[in-house]
Amino acid sequence: MSPRSSDAARPAPGGLVDIVSGSFGAGHDAAASAIADRLQARGFRTRTWDVVDLMPGRLGRAVRSGYLRQVQSAPASWRWLLHAVERREGVAAGIGRALETTEGGLLEIAADGPAAIVSTHPFASQALGHLRSIGRLEAPVTTYLTDRNDFDAFNEVFKETFSDPFPARVTILAQLIVAELSIEVTAVAARPR
Repeated sequence: MSPRSSDAARPAPGGLVDIVSGSFGAGHDAAASAIADRLQARGFRTRTWDVVDLMPGRLGRAVRSGYLRQVQSAPASWRWLLHAVERREGVAAGIGRALETTEGGLLEIAADGPAAIVSTHPFASQALGHLRSIGRLEAPVTTYLTDRNDFDAFNEVFKETFSDPFPARVTILAQLIVAELSIEVTAVAARPR
């Protein structure tokens, strides 16, 4: 497993930040690239990973090609699929099992001790959130959602992952690092000991 792009060999006083993106969807790679540029300008080393490459065998490529075929042939069906995931537990459970297949790769990334892991793709965000919720990931995780329509689903996962009292978080709807970005979510959470 190797990152899609990396400047991790370069010495940097700020430490290492891993960025997990997705090579399909609503500008996730553009967001990852802009975040990497900003972090590098501030003295951090970065590595950028594709969530597709963290899935075993051909699963990631199948997910990417299925998504591309879907949005090219029937663009409105993507919104329908997101709503189906929210309404049908079986669909959500199947997607959850697929996302769990990325956890081994995410743990390998975290084993290098990054100062933070940044996700620009909802699949990676959900898998990272799950790892944090079961205590297997200690690196801070920051999530950037690149599609306003993903927020409700993200919020549901947040409520399922954390319990009351919920961790503090900030949500900003604005033009962010790149014009294609619409949501930035920063959360700081601590598990009671």
